[in-house]
Amino acid sequence: LATLYEFCEDAKLDPLLRHKLKNAVEYSNKKNVFTWFDKQKVFDELPPHLRSEVAAKMYDGVINKLHFFNEKDSAFCSLVVPLLQPLQVGANEIIFRKKDHPVCLFFLVEGKISFLMNGTLPYKRLVTGSYFGELEIIDKRKRKYTIRSDCNCDLLTLGKAEFRKIIEEEHKEIFEEMKTLAEQR
Repeated sequence: LATLYEFCEDAKLDPLLRHKLKNAVEYSNKKNVFTWFDKQKVFDELPPHLRSEVAAKMYDGVINKLHFFNEKDSAFCSLVVPLLQPLQVGANEIIFRKKDHPVCLFFLVEGKISFLMNGTLPYKRLVTGSYFGELEIIDKRKRKYTIRSDCNCDLLTLGKAEFRKIIEEEHKEIFEEMKTLAEQR
C-alpha cells in the first residue's frame, strides 16, 4: 500500500479517487491469489484434466453462474478462466461510456447493470450470469452504449487481446456463436 500511497501523492489524486483506487487494489488482491503471469505459468505446467478441474474451482466456482460458460468444452474453460480479472463497482457507477474504446468484455458475477440511452435513460438491463461488451470488440468499433451498475456489482473481465487470441482466432465456432448472439441483442 505504500506504493499506492506514493502513486496517489505523485498523481495528486483527490481523496475520493484515492479511496476508490485503494478499494479496487485491495479487492483485486483479495480475489487474485496469483498475478496473471503466475497463474499462466502454473496452468501451463498442469496436465489437461487437472487444469480443467482447477479452472472450474477458481473464483469460488463462479464459472457455474455465468451463462457464457454453460455447455462450453472444459479445455476452452481452462484456457479462459485463468485470464479473467475481478472487478468490483459500486452502485450507480459508470462501467464504460458510449464512444469509449473497448478494452475488455465483462461477465456479471453478481448484480444488475443498465444500458443507457443518451447517457441517462435505461434502455435494457442485464442480471447476474450475463456478459456484455463483446459487440464492440467483435465489430472493432467504439462503445455503442453507456453502461451503469444498478447496485454493487462483482464482475470478471476478459481483455480484448485475450478475447481475440483465444476466442476469435483459436475457437472460431464460439466466436461465431457470440457474434450471432450479439447481433440479435
